[in-house]
Amino acid sequence: MSSRTRAGLTLIELLVVVAIIGLLVAMLLPAVQSAREAARRVQCQNNLKQQVLAVHGYHGSIRRLPPTRIADHKATWLVLILPYIEQSAFFAEWDLNKCVYDMPEATRTRSVAAYLCPNRGSGRICHATTADATLDTRHSDHGSGPYAMACADYAAVYGTWTPAHFSIPMNLTDGAMVTGRIDDGTPLDVAQNVPSTLARPWFSVTSFDHIRDGLSNTLLLSEVTRGTADRRGGAYNGDSNVGATGGANNPISITPTDWNNRMGSDHPGVCPTAFCDGSIKPLRVEMGAITLGQLVTRSGGEIIAAEAW
Repeated sequence: MSSRTRAGLTLIELLVVVAIIGLLVAMLLPAVQSAREAARRVQCQNNLKQQVLAVHGYHGSIRRLPPTRIADHKATWLVLILPYIEQSAFFAEWDLNKCVYDMPEATRTRSVAAYLCPNRGSGRICHATTADATLDTRHSDHGSGPYAMACADYAAVYGTWTPAHFSIPMNLTDGAMVTGRIDDGTPLDVAQNVPSTLARPWFSVTSFDHIRDGLSNTLLLSEVTRGTADRRGGAYNGDSNVGATGGANNPISITPTDWNNRMGSDHPGVCPTAFCDGSIKPLRVEMGAITLGQLVTRSGGEIIAAEAW
């Protein structure tokens, strides 16, 4: 009788195979993660593209840029552009004469996919603090809250000024999109006391004609950090969501948990932005703050080399 022996792996050979597989997995994972991040960044930029096209649609109809917010406590630009991103039914739910706090919770908390960065998940809810509502005697009739609000990961870029103490009216900031005004005869250089409900028409202050530095050289929209998006009071809340700023004192935020009014991003190394001409450009997060300040102003008269940003 003949006998046959079965070949098998020795323990050393098995360990070598396992080590090779582990090495290949270790080499593959960063590539997979990089590909996923690239896809999420593309989706984020597509969101901004939808928004900037909607802003252009609004401008084509109204002949003005949407304000960052109608007024203190009133709806933001993200409400005003809803008809231009195929959300007309949602827009019809809004009464622009009312404060956001007075709108139904189902309206305040409804998310729009194009307003959310794919890095952060959908359906996130913010809870607006009521400090401004309760301490502001013009708006003391809303109740104590808290007020649930849908989040948004993008903001209108309103210029270089940070509203630390609101010593300057928000409509005088130097960016492309600024706060709206109530047509009550108050001079533009004087702060308004906006009523709880609007008995007079409101108007937007800027248009593309005011962008003297060129549409391709002026920022319009930007992503903000997760910390800012989740803690600024909601997508539609003009009480605390006044927009994003940049400049010498306000560089791009690079820490996801940062909570401020600056531009920022969770995407490694870049901050997705939209320019007034409709182009989408990711800015390097380490770009010079001086150059950033030149990009966010509408009529500073600067000449900015492309390689600077």
